[in-house]
Amino acid sequence: MYQAMAWNYEEYPGRFLYGWPWEICSVNLEKGIRLKDGDIPNPLEIITNPISKFVQEMGPAIPDVFDPNGLVLSDRLYRTVVDFGVDNLDAYPVVLHDEKTTERFTGFWAINVIGLIAAADLEKSSAIVQPGGPVIDVAFDNLVIDEAKARGALMFRLVENTGNVWLHESLIAHIKKSGFPGIEFFKSSQVF
Repeated sequence: MYQAMAWNYEEYPGRFLYGWPWEICSVNLEKGIRLKDGDIPNPLEIITNPISKFVQEMGPAIPDVFDPNGLVLSDRLYRTVVDFGVDNLDAYPVVLHDEKTTERFTGFWAINVIGLIAAADLEKSSAIVQPGGPVIDVAFDNLVIDEAKARGALMFRLVENTGNVWLHESLIAHIKKSGFPGIEFFKSSQVF
């Protein structure tokens, strides 16, 4: 079984990011391709939203994972994933910057998941497929991942919809066992 990963802001309030890597340096990390040296600033500076007492889900904590679309991981989570055997990642150093307090937080990585896998079971899924075919921008109401097509990949993006990163159940179990209480996982039927 494959699931997507996100931060549980309801139970573990944390900061949000103001911008994503592709907004800052005009590079999209959802394409699944390796980037050329120099395409991304080193380090990549990403702004966190100022903490607001009016937003219940926001707190001073820095999450271990920011939105699966942006995929910024803490160093500890990145090392946990790589140590488990995920080998299709390019990682770029990130400094989180709070404009309000001028605090800077190091020890984060923008993650580029290399390779896309055509693993959506379009017959079992509920989706609107564009005239050009089922690639990149399929609008799923309900996604079913064909595990045989995923071929046991530990972490990947779908060819049919690159917006989320999917993790194999063995990797999920390893992350849970490694002690990341703020991370939650979503089945494909819960994401779309």
